Amino acid sequence: MNPLNEILSKFYITQNAKNLKEEYLEYFIKFFNYLYYEKKVSNHTVRAYLNDVVDFFLYLIQNQIYVKKVNQEVIRNYFYEISNENKKIGESNKKLSISSRKRKITSIKKLYSYFVKNHFIEKNPVMISIPKHKKNLPENFKYYELNQIFDFFENELKQHLDIKKLALLHRDRALIESLYSTGARISEILSLKIQDILTDMNKVKEEIIIFGKNQKERWIFFGKYALEALHNYVSYRNYLSPKCDQLFINFQGKPLTDRGVRDRFKLYQNLIKISSMYPHKFRHSFATDLLTEGLDIRIVQEFLGHSNLRTTQIYTHLSKAKLKEHYRNTHPFAKKK
Repeated sequence: MNPLNEILSKFYITQNAKNLKEEYLEYFIKFFNYLYYEKKVSNHTVRAYLNDVVDFFLYLIQNQIYVKKVNQEVIRNYFYEISNENKKIGESNKKLSISSRKRKITSIKKLYSYFVKNHFIEKNPVMISIPKHKKNLPENFKYYELNQIFDFFENELKQHLDIKKLALLHRDRALIESLYSTGARISEILSLKIQDILTDMNKVKEEIIIFGKNQKERWIFFGKYALEALHNYVSYRNYLSPKCDQLFINFQGKPLTDRGVRDRFKLYQNLIKISSMYPHKFRHSFATDLLTEGLDIRIVQEFLGHSNLRTTQIYTHLSKAKLKEHYRNTHPFAKKK
């Protein structure tokens, strides 16, 4: 597999990248190497940035603008066009969201920062301001939803399934228990090797060191339910015919991907009939539930691997809402009639 196809396949980059001219493809691959190997950003960020860069490169090619000759006017025109503010009658009225515009500006600004750093150009032309928007509070599971999820797996594992389906169920249960027990990012969990979690006696470790964003090191801890689920999964893992040493593997024995996890969680969401189910929601729930139970916010910050306390503080709004809900439901003079 050539380097381009490997990048497109692994990171789910738009196939439109194959329409780029040779020089643009070269810059595309160099920028990927910079993001992934030098800056060590997450797979999700790589996918978002590269898809944005492909769209921008195609715009330049279509308008016969050389990538190194881009100036502030070109940048303004590009964002004016993609924001759909100049749509003609009969075309879609759907506008690009503020958060999407913000990300696209960031992506292209990063691209030209890379160009400046490597002396391809002298000055970054992306001087456009990033639009401000109100941040949505992170979504977390309610307690009864978590119970529904865990009850679902308990019931399903009692069924007489073929061994491979049983192995996949044990895998998914272990994955979910690990996400909620540790508060780790899905990329951090999927990067674990089988040897990372096992002792010399082949028992699952209660705590391990992981490397998060920017290779920041931190400890994560597995609770008793996560330990039990991981132990069960490890005992069934060989039925998936492992072809790698990743802890979590797919039905072909290859490394489980972020996309694969999201697809499985979407399936469970529909089967269990809950509002939404995605990997980061377990991280949100981990943080919110710890704060609701009174854990110091700085300890939660350490658990999550946040460099800035302000990033963790958003969860205080959620835990406050939960406390208010408990108050309204239990205080005799505060109960809703």
